[in-house]
Amino acid sequence: MNGSQGRSHQPSLEHGAAFSAVVLTTTGLYWKLSGTFARLKGWMASAGVQPDGPALGIFYDDPTMTPPEQCRYSIAYPLTPAGVAAAGQALGRVPVEPGDTLEVAHFPEGPVAVLTYEGPAADSPSAYIRLAEWVESQGLRPSRPPQERYLAEPGTLSKGLMRAELRQPVAPGG
Repeated sequence: MNGSQGRSHQPSLEHGAAFSAVVLTTTGLYWKLSGTFARLKGWMASAGVQPDGPALGIFYDDPTMTPPEQCRYSIAYPLTPAGVAAAGQALGRVPVEPGDTLEVAHFPEGPVAVLTYEGPAADSPSAYIRLAEWVESQGLRPSRPPQERYLAEPGTLSKGLMRAELRQPVAPGG
Protein backbone atom coordinates (compact mmCIF):
# COMPACT_ATOMS: atom_id res chain seq x y z
CA MET A 1 0.00 0.00 0.00
CA ASN A 2 1.07 3.59 -0.59
CA GLY A 3 0.18 5.54 2.56
CA SER A 4 -3.61 5.67 2.94
CA GLN A 5 -4.17 4.68 -0.68
CA GLY A 6 -5.54 1.33 -1.67
CA ARG A 7 -3.67 -1.62 -3.02
CA SER A 8 -3.62 -2.39 -6.73
CA HIS A 9 -2.06 -5.36 -8.44
CA GLN A 10 -0.10 -5.55 -11.71
CA PRO A 11 -2.16 -4.70 -14.79
CA SER A 12 -2.71 -7.53 -17.24
CA LEU A 13 -4.36 -8.11 -20.60
CA GLU A 14 -7.22 -10.61 -20.65
CA HIS A 15 -9.73 -11.84 -23.18
CA GLY A 16 -13.17 -10.64 -22.10
CA ALA A 17 -15.99 -13.04 -22.98
CA ALA A 18 -19.17 -11.77 -24.61
CA PHE A 19 -22.17 -11.54 -22.30
CA SER A 20 -25.63 -10.03 -22.01
CA ALA A 21 -26.76 -8.01 -19.01
CA VAL A 22 -29.59 -5.99 -17.56
CA VAL A 23 -28.28 -2.40 -17.44
CA LEU A 24 -29.56 0.54 -15.39
CA THR A 25 -28.14 3.88 -16.55
CA THR A 26 -28.39 7.09 -14.53
CA THR A 27 -26.40 10.20 -13.59
CA GLY A 28 -24.70 11.16 -10.37
CA LEU A 29 -21.61 10.85 -8.25
CA TYR A 30 -19.49 7.84 -9.17
CA TRP A 31 -18.59 7.24 -5.55
CA LYS A 32 -22.25 6.95 -4.43
CA LEU A 33 -23.43 3.81 -6.23
CA SER A 34 -25.25 1.97 -3.42
CA GLY A 35 -28.64 3.54 -4.22
CA THR A 36 -28.36 2.59 -7.89
CA PHE A 37 -27.45 -0.97 -6.94
CA ALA A 38 -30.51 -1.09 -4.67
CA ARG A 39 -32.81 0.20 -7.44
CA LEU A 40 -31.52 -2.33 -9.99
CA LYS A 41 -31.66 -5.23 -7.53
CA GLY A 42 -35.22 -4.20 -6.61
CA TRP A 43 -36.22 -4.13 -10.26
CA MET A 44 -34.63 -7.54 -10.85
CA ALA A 45 -36.46 -9.02 -7.85
CA SER A 46 -39.78 -7.59 -9.09
CA ALA A 47 -39.09 -9.00 -12.55
CA GLY A 48 -37.98 -12.41 -11.24
CA VAL A 49 -34.52 -12.05 -12.80
CA GLN A 50 -31.40 -13.52 -11.19
CA PRO A 51 -27.85 -12.33 -11.95
CA ASP A 52 -25.35 -14.70 -13.54
CA GLY A 53 -22.17 -13.16 -12.16
CA PRO A 54 -20.78 -10.14 -10.37
CA ALA A 55 -22.11 -6.68 -11.08
CA LEU A 56 -20.30 -4.19 -13.26
CA GLY A 57 -20.15 -0.41 -13.22
CA ILE A 58 -19.65 1.35 -16.55
CA PHE A 59 -18.47 4.95 -16.50
CA TYR A 60 -19.09 7.24 -19.48
CA ASP A 61 -17.79 10.65 -18.35
CA ASP A 62 -14.56 11.96 -16.88
CA PRO A 63 -15.44 13.65 -13.57
CA THR A 64 -12.51 16.06 -14.03
CA MET A 65 -14.21 17.34 -17.23
CA THR A 66 -17.93 16.87 -16.39
CA PRO A 67 -19.50 18.12 -13.15
CA PRO A 68 -19.51 14.97 -10.97
CA GLU A 69 -23.27 15.13 -10.30
CA GLN A 70 -23.87 15.09 -14.09
CA CYS A 71 -21.63 12.08 -14.84
CA ARG A 72 -23.40 9.22 -16.59
CA TYR A 73 -22.89 5.65 -15.45
CA SER A 74 -24.52 2.23 -15.63
CA ILE A 75 -24.78 -0.68 -13.25
CA ALA A 76 -25.08 -4.03 -15.04
CA TYR A 77 -25.69 -7.61 -13.98
CA PRO A 78 -24.78 -10.42 -16.40
CA LEU A 79 -27.69 -12.71 -17.27
CA THR A 80 -28.19 -16.25 -18.56
CA PRO A 81 -30.17 -16.63 -21.81
CA ALA A 82 -33.27 -17.37 -19.69
CA GLY A 83 -32.55 -14.23 -17.64
CA VAL A 84 -32.27 -12.18 -20.83
CA ALA A 85 -35.70 -13.44 -21.92
CA ALA A 86 -37.26 -12.75 -18.51
CA ALA A 87 -35.73 -9.27 -18.31
CA GLY A 88 -36.87 -8.50 -21.86
CA GLN A 89 -40.44 -9.45 -20.98
CA ALA A 90 -40.34 -7.29 -17.84
CA LEU A 91 -39.00 -4.15 -19.57
CA GLY A 92 -41.80 -1.60 -19.61
CA ARG A 93 -43.93 -3.74 -17.27
CA VAL A 94 -41.87 -3.14 -14.11
CA PRO A 95 -41.32 0.63 -13.72
CA VAL A 96 -38.02 2.42 -13.11
CA GLU A 97 -37.42 5.74 -11.39
CA PRO A 98 -37.51 9.03 -13.34
CA GLY A 99 -34.10 9.76 -14.85
CA ASP A 100 -33.15 6.07 -15.01
CA THR A 101 -33.09 4.02 -18.21
CA LEU A 102 -33.18 0.26 -18.21
CA GLU A 103 -32.26 -2.12 -21.02
CA VAL A 104 -30.90 -5.53 -21.81
CA ALA A 105 -27.56 -5.02 -23.57
CA HIS A 106 -24.98 -7.25 -25.23
CA PHE A 107 -21.29 -6.73 -24.50
CA PRO A 108 -18.92 -8.07 -27.17
CA GLU A 109 -15.89 -10.21 -26.50
CA GLY A 110 -12.46 -8.71 -26.84
CA PRO A 111 -9.25 -7.71 -25.13
CA VAL A 112 -9.54 -6.01 -21.75
CA ALA A 113 -6.82 -4.43 -19.63
CA VAL A 114 -7.45 -5.40 -16.00
CA LEU A 115 -6.17 -4.03 -12.69
CA THR A 116 -7.50 -5.33 -9.37
CA TYR A 117 -7.97 -2.53 -6.82
CA GLU A 118 -8.73 -2.80 -3.10
CA GLY A 119 -9.05 0.28 -0.92
CA PRO A 120 -10.85 3.60 -0.49
CA ALA A 121 -13.13 4.38 -3.43
CA ALA A 122 -11.93 8.00 -3.22
CA ASP A 123 -8.39 6.81 -4.06
CA SER A 124 -9.39 4.69 -7.08
CA PRO A 125 -8.64 7.50 -9.60
CA SER A 126 -4.91 6.88 -9.05
CA ALA A 127 -5.44 3.20 -9.97
CA TYR A 128 -7.30 4.28 -13.13
CA ILE A 129 -4.35 6.53 -14.04
CA ARG A 130 -1.98 3.61 -13.52
CA LEU A 131 -4.15 1.39 -15.73
CA ALA A 132 -4.37 4.07 -18.45
CA GLU A 133 -0.58 4.52 -18.42
CA TRP A 134 -0.12 0.75 -18.71
CA VAL A 135 -2.58 0.55 -21.63
CA GLU A 136 -0.65 3.26 -23.48
CA SER A 137 2.72 1.60 -22.70
CA GLN A 138 1.41 -1.58 -24.35
CA GLY A 139 0.57 0.27 -27.59
CA LEU A 140 -3.17 -0.02 -26.91
CA ARG A 141 -6.02 2.48 -26.67
CA PRO A 142 -9.44 2.38 -24.93
CA SER A 143 -12.15 0.98 -27.21
CA ARG A 144 -15.17 1.42 -24.90
CA PRO A 145 -15.85 3.11 -21.55
CA PRO A 146 -14.04 1.77 -18.48
CA GLN A 147 -15.76 -0.74 -16.24
CA GLU A 148 -15.51 -2.00 -12.69
CA ARG A 149 -16.31 -5.65 -11.97
CA TYR A 150 -17.23 -5.70 -8.31
CA LEU A 151 -15.54 -8.39 -6.28
CA ALA A 152 -17.58 -6.96 -3.38
CA GLU A 153 -20.61 -4.79 -4.16
CA PRO A 154 -20.49 -1.17 -3.02
CA GLY A 155 -22.05 -0.85 0.41
CA THR A 156 -21.04 -4.38 1.53
CA LEU A 157 -17.57 -3.40 2.78
CA SER A 158 -16.69 -0.78 5.38
CA LYS A 159 -17.89 2.69 4.44
CA GLY A 160 -16.05 4.08 1.44
CA LEU A 161 -14.06 0.93 0.63
CA MET A 162 -14.14 -1.00 -2.63
CA ARG A 163 -12.78 -4.24 -4.05
CA ALA A 164 -13.03 -4.42 -7.83
CA GLU A 165 -11.34 -5.24 -11.09
CA LEU A 166 -10.85 -2.04 -13.04
CA ARG A 167 -11.45 -3.13 -16.64
CA GLN A 168 -10.61 -1.12 -19.74
CA PRO A 169 -11.70 -2.65 -23.06
CA VAL A 170 -8.87 -1.98 -25.51
CA ALA A 171 -7.90 -2.08 -29.16
CA PRO A 172 -4.54 -1.69 -30.92
CA GLY A 173 -3.28 1.90 -30.74
CA GLY A 174 -3.10 4.03 -33.78
